[in-house]
Amino acid sequence: MSALPRLDYLTRVLPPSVLNAAMVSFDAMVLQSVIRKLQLPSPLSDEAQSLLRLPIRMGGCGIRSLLSVAPAAYFGAVAIAAPFILNTINLFIHAPPEDASPSLSSASSSSPPPPPSPLSFPLALTLLYSLPISRHLSDCITNLKQVGIPPSSPLLPPNTPDFWVLYGNGKRGLQKRLSQIIHTLSYDDLRLKTRDPLAKAQFIACGVKHSGSWLNTVPSSPELFLMDAHFALAVRLRLVSHLKRSSLLNVSVELFSRLILLTSYHASFLSVL
Repeated sequence: MSALPRLDYLTRVLPPSVLNAAMVSFDAMVLQSVIRKLQLPSPLSDEAQSLLRLPIRMGGCGIRSLLSVAPAAYFGAVAIAAPFILNTINLFIHAPPEDASPSLSSASSSSPPPPPSPLSFPLALTLLYSLPISRHLSDCITNLKQVGIPPSSPLLPPNTPDFWVLYGNGKRGLQKRLSQIIHTLSYDDLRLKTRDPLAKAQFIACGVKHSGSWLNTVPSSPELFLMDAHFALAVRLRLVSHLKRSSLLNVSVELFSRLILLTSYHASFLSVL
């Protein structure tokens, strides 16, 4: 996962259309690594994949799909940079021509030059709309609507020019808020698709506060350490209700055998203490 922070950074500075092929490939490699490391059935069902990618606080495993968060990441990054982009365009439009030479009176004056006059907003929108960044923002707005962000949401402008009106002064935290909406929609969809009462109860229980704390715990002492086999067992128990029926029996048998080993391991560990 050492490449994840770098790709997270790239999703904020490059438009999703540029990274699309790389993100699809990276998501697929991460999923295959998880399946191989945790010995999950392959191919993994769509429901199990959705559960893997949900946040831990929602009963998932926190293995995000970069492809799904990229539009929100880029959208949020441009919103933060919006005032600097507007200021750059302002300075560019009001810059003196290259062949203009300072007059004698201005050269002898010690006072600083006056600041550029504010850029008229219609002119700013016209120039901004002609830049590639506006086209990429338009794609992000379309993608965010497609994944379920309501068009009436106050976070989402109806079109690209309105983006600069809404976020011209800058806005932080947009990526987090948009991602929360996307994750909530995915959680609600997965809960509705889960028909079996026991599976639904397990899914809801995994989202109870602190039920997934073990996934975030740093093994800073021996009692907080989990062996690879035991970690895989815990993750598979978290996913077992959303595995395909064809592989559920084999997984359950192996989980039961590993549970016996886990119980004996903890019993021997406590006896040593």
